[in-house]
Amino acid sequence: MDITTGKARFDVTLNLDADQVWDSVTTFADAQRVYVCVNGLPSTGAHRTEAILVSERPIHGVLTVIDRGTGDIAWSREVLNQHVNVAYPPRWPVLPLATIRSGDVTQKLHERMILDKRTGETLHESTGTNPGRIVAWEVPEDGDAIRLVYGSKMLVIRNAKQPRTTKPADEQPAP
Repeated sequence: MDITTGKARFDVTLNLDADQVWDSVTTFADAQRVYVCVNGLPSTGAHRTEAILVSERPIHGVLTVIDRGTGDIAWSREVLNQHVNVAYPPRWPVLPLATIRSGDVTQKLHERMILDKRTGETLHESTGTNPGRIVAWEVPEDGDAIRLVYGSKMLVIRNAKQPRTTKPADEQPAP
């Protein structure tokens, strides 16, 4: 919908399984795209996941991404048992997803997935057991990287168009 006129800009039909029971809908947007996930109920035997911040939304179903300029579906794919933090900077070219599954009192299972916003391609996927419940991010002042902190690990995503200002490292201990 165009916020200045109140008129629909485009109409998109999502291909949903008519027999599926749906739990909720997650929507968020950046300047180029609108993201929609119709979340299913957790499957039998699925681990409980925890949202940590108020800005986190579940992603558990088919994530459909719509181009805001054309109204066309840019990509669509199944993503299960994840959360998105809608407060991430919208200019990032990647979509970080993460979840923390409940474990014992001292350990939590962190699962992370990073998608290319343009294509939906998985750029990174990993799991790890770490104490605590922290999932945080930062962009250094020089803007050459995105740092995502998962528990006691930090994942650094560098801008390929800018020279490296530090030693290359995919994962390094968090400060």
